[in-house]
Amino acid sequence: MLGPLHFIRLLIQTTGLVMHFITIPGSFFHELAHQLACYLVGHRVLEVRYIVRDNPAYAGYVLHQGPPGVARHLFIGIAPLLMGFAVWAVTLGLGWFWLSDGQIALWQVGVLLVAAWMTAAATYAALPSPLDMAGTFQQPFSLLTIPCYLIAGPVWLIAHDYKLHLWGWTLWRVLVVAGTAYVIYRLAGPGFPL
Repeated sequence: MLGPLHFIRLLIQTTGLVMHFITIPGSFFHELAHQLACYLVGHRVLEVRYIVRDNPAYAGYVLHQGPPGVARHLFIGIAPLLMGFAVWAVTLGLGWFWLSDGQIALWQVGVLLVAAWMTAAATYAALPSPLDMAGTFQQPFSLLTIPCYLIAGPVWLIAHDYKLHLWGWTLWRVLVVAGTAYVIYRLAGPGFPL
């Protein structure tokens, strides 16, 4: 018989597994964000794999090289978080634009559902991994080192510690998905056809 703690652990693991399969496009958004950030800061992208099947340690990767700099590496590391917010903002903006007059076509409902799915996927995979943040800590000291460490440090700590990662990231993902669904529902109002 399962005790309460075992049941909670099983529930969280099952929820995480289901969310992983629902949000598979998130790996694409995550790696695309790193790739675009590399281009923006002048790093050369050597190799990109959006989905890696042969190594369960990570879903994808971007290999890059370029000029050193703590701010550059911080931007590359947190780029998936910025991409997640951008996709979320576009989805909510689209929902507000279409739903503000109270009339919505069925095809717009379909587009919003797909956009909500992409938003859930992008934000689910938006949080950087310890490896994403590691480049920030390997740069030579400069005037930007301390402020960049203050931004990167907590993200790295949460991502690096398994228990913080499990509770923090799971809570983040559930809040983002539930929050997106709630905002779209509130934008729709009482006349929403669903």
